[in-house]
This record gives sequence, structure tokens and C-alpha cells, in this order.
Amino acid sequence: MATLSQTQRVDSFPAVASPATLSVCIVGASLSTLFLLAYTLYIGGLTLAHVLPFVAPLVSYLLPHALLPGLWGFGMGLVRCLALGWFIAALFCPSYNFYARQLRQ
Repeated sequence: MATLSQTQRVDSFPAVASPATLSVCIVGASLSTLFLLAYTLYIGGLTLAHVLPFVAPLVSYLLPHALLPGLWGFGMGLVRCLALGWFIAALFCPSYNFYARQLRQ
């Protein structure tokens, strides 16, 4: 019969020599890319629904209340997606780094 001679402690926040921090540039670029791809797929789905009538019920179910913008609207949508990714990164990364540093101390 084996017995435990030592007890092990499990830390929810293990001690790390250099805590990981998030870079605003990396997170901003990745979020902007994600939003740009999602918006392009969204507009592509709407365009496909206008070209192929049998896809229209599926797209209208997945994307309700959607209007296909013109070229100017598409460009403005891309700019807004880009700005939104950087805005979220500018708010999220410093707050994450602050709380990660506070919880690791």
C-alpha cells in the first residue's frame, strides 16, 4: 500500500519569471484581420443571395435585416471594421496587462 509522503499545492496563478503581456499591435492587427474577413464573407453571402435565388432563404435566415451597400458603403464598412479592431485592442490590452500584473504579484 502506497502513501503520499508529500502534499502538492496547486496554484491558480503560478509564479512566472516574466509575466506574459499582450501587445496592442499584434492584437489590433489580428482583430482587424478577423473583422475584415468576417465582413467580406458577410457581403459575399449577401451578393451570392442576390445572384443565386435558392441561397436567399438561407442567407436571410443567417443574416437578418441586411442590405447590400454600394461600393462606397463597402469601403466604409472595411474602414469601420479596421478601426473597431484597433479600438478594442487599445482598450483591452492595457487593461489585461494591468490585471495580469496585479494578480501575479
